[in-house]
Amino acid sequence: MSEDTLPDRPPGLGRLITHVSRRWRHAIDQRLQDVRVTDAGLAPLVQLSRVKEPVRQKDLAAALSLDNSSLVRVVARLEADGLLHSETDPHDGRAKALSLTPAGRALATRAIAISNDLETEVLAGLDEDRIHVARTILQHILSRLEPARRDKGGFQ
Repeated sequence: MSEDTLPDRPPGLGRLITHVSRRWRHAIDQRLQDVRVTDAGLAPLVQLSRVKEPVRQKDLAAALSLDNSSLVRVVARLEADGLLHSETDPHDGRAKALSLTPAGRALATRAIAISNDLETEVLAGLDEDRIHVARTILQHILSRLEPARRDKGGFQ
């Protein structure tokens, strides 16, 4: 059966969410080209900007739905760029505690503003009730896909 003979039907919800997510990340990356930090680097900065105390690297990885080994390179790059500081966790000498530098906090603030501007543009024309329903549905899907994260006590 060729693509021309496939029945017309909308893409599955998971596929649509994936497609939207990729386009959204690309749009954010385009708007942040001048800072030379991609969405992968910004995600830890934004997450750390939401807390006041240093965060253990493994807790940050859990909050970002990553395994710790995936975050190691990103953290090293952010630290080398002067955006993030890592130190030995005072409660566990084997763990690293991460915090933002002033430059990292400024970049996170800028990224959040750019993301908010993009969201405003993308959602223009939708009323608040529809946006609320979309957020509620996506939050439900996320909570159903990540029950282990809630159980492990990661920060959010």
